[in-house]
Amino acid sequence: MGSRVIRVAPQDHFAFFSTECDETIRANEFSDLFQEGCKAKELFDAHKGTWWLDCYDPTDAEMKMLAKAFGIHPLTVEDIQHREAREKVEMFRNYYFVAFHAYEQDTESDDFLEMVPFYLCVFPEGVISFHYSPVPHCATVRKRIRQLKDHVTVTPDWICYAVIDDITDSFAPVIREIEQEGEIVEQTVFDARDDGFNEMLRRIGKARAKTLTMMRLLSGKADVVGMFTKRVSEGMGDNVPKGHISLYLGDIQDHIVTMYQSLIAHEKILSRSHLNYLSQLQVQSIDATHRVTDTLGKITVIGTILIPMNFVTGLFAMNVRIPGESTDENPGNFGWFFGILGVLLCIIVSATMVAKWYLAHVEKKIRGNFRNSASDNSIRSMRSKRSKHTINTIV
Repeated sequence: MGSRVIRVAPQDHFAFFSTECDETIRANEFSDLFQEGCKAKELFDAHKGTWWLDCYDPTDAEMKMLAKAFGIHPLTVEDIQHREAREKVEMFRNYYFVAFHAYEQDTESDDFLEMVPFYLCVFPEGVISFHYSPVPHCATVRKRIRQLKDHVTVTPDWICYAVIDDITDSFAPVIREIEQEGEIVEQTVFDARDDGFNEMLRRIGKARAKTLTMMRLLSGKADVVGMFTKRVSEGMGDNVPKGHISLYLGDIQDHIVTMYQSLIAHEKILSRSHLNYLSQLQVQSIDATHRVTDTLGKITVIGTILIPMNFVTGLFAMNVRIPGESTDENPGNFGWFFGILGVLLCIIVSATMVAKWYLAHVEKKIRGNFRNSASDNSIRSMRSKRSKHTINTIV
């Protein structure tokens, strides 16, 4: 299964966009956006349409300048500069502040799936967005505005909705990969080969880690959108979006809840597959141990039988006079030889029969102890249930 490779092109630190102008004005410093001697506010007042200023990795001095020019509250500036991780919606006198975070989408990056803080200050005339890592969402939303500006009324509230919607949609491909990986793992967990145990464990571990990371990224978004929708419906202030924007936000909230529930379901699938796989490994380990023990037992029995025979044959191999040996007076014969072989065979047969009887007796004893233990547990369980029933009846 191929992985998505999403790379974000290097971005300028500031990008100014207006619905009345098709081009985006870009600059590496905030002062480069307007002519020398002009105030920052004049750049935005000169455009009659809805404007959008995207700020990538602004310095403290630039944040101070923006806060002074647009009346951004010090608490908002502090949240942005400290990269507040908690997602939220806050209402202020002349704007509302939205913290709705994205994630690193470059699969070849070491920070893949790491949270990327993203903030929006929505004014009645326009939007200012802040982020400290390159993200594709701003360019995607600007392209969407150019395509739809003749069909929809692009307001600051609509831009805020479009950014939130694009960030939410970016989670769908990763969740789809997690769903496919979960289904594959569930189907192949019992078909893993002996040489693929480590690979399967790593695969399950990576899938679970990715699932938990996505759950963490999505955990607060539904509450933020729900709180935003509630404030929209209550109509708090002139700068709060009304009308059809609330319907859009409701659709985003449903999408987030659906994705989160899907992640929960597939995390359970992966967790169950993980447990099943570990159980399979445990059963195979026990089976291998049993086979080794059985083999060692057989070798022990064979060795026990052969050692006495080795002693007997060793006696007749010594440099002494032995029965049946050929001499000048007695030519000797093979009677003693075959007699000794017969005795050895009798010893082998007798020892084998005794060993089989002993092993069968031990196995029978073990089974009897197991059955007695199981019956004792069942009797104790029945007594416990009866006592609980009696107590409940008395109560």
